[in-house]
Amino acid sequence: MSNTANTELTTAERPVPEAQADAIRGLPQHLKPFCEQLGSVIGRHIQTTLITNYQIGEILADAQAEMWRRAEQLCAEEKHAEKAIDFLAGALGVSARFLYRCRQVVAKFSREEYQELITTPLLSWTHVVHLLRVDSDALQAEALALLQDKQLTADQFDVEIRKRSGRQPSKPGRPRPVPTDASTGLMQMSTEVSRVLKSLDEIWMGERYDIANELLRPSRFHLNQQTADRLSHGIEVLEIAADFTQRAADRLKITRETLEEQRQEETAAEDE
Repeated sequence: MSNTANTELTTAERPVPEAQADAIRGLPQHLKPFCEQLGSVIGRHIQTTLITNYQIGEILADAQAEMWRRAEQLCAEEKHAEKAIDFLAGALGVSARFLYRCRQVVAKFSREEYQELITTPLLSWTHVVHLLRVDSDALQAEALALLQDKQLTADQFDVEIRKRSGRQPSKPGRPRPVPTDASTGLMQMSTEVSRVLKSLDEIWMGERYDIANELLRPSRFHLNQQTADRLSHGIEVLEIAADFTQRAADRLKITRETLEEQRQEETAAEDE
């Protein structure tokens, strides 16, 4: 087990931020007791989730350490140890990205640090994930103070961290125009599927690979659930597009044959 197992993670009452306290004071008197009860339950629920995710990360850390130990003893290929989390994600049917996040949080925060962190008012798991890109204690303290003072959502928290760390905030994608006809809609779907498949061609567990060849060898093909869903959706769209294309080709073939028959009839009539 992890060397921090002697420190037990527990839920604790979170202090109420001043801005939230002002909002509570503005409620009708008969609702205030219910608000306090609800806030307490929600706070414990969020902290329980935070603790569970940290415990997941600790298990993954132990699994990776065991894989590395066995790889050294058996002189096995190190790539199997490096991909322990991917193997576990595939076996359990959970997102590898989520498991990697849990592992990164354990690597960044000791149990003592994490216990203190989860008592921060308004802090959720998504907020914690955004803290992974913070590389200084001063910036982390500043970000957590902003979270409480301004009651930042996870997205707002991310923007503030990016600003203060010198990174550009991520920009939302441009809204796509609504297709005016079936042909335009099909073209948009084809473009999107091509984009997804191109990205999958370049990324698979951190390595380049040929998606077509990998699909022919399913025993070697490991995907997390999110990527598998996107791939399945992409193939389905391509099947639909191929079906439409085949129908159009069949209709053109019938039209061509009909025109040829008409031409032959006209030629025969002229000869008579």
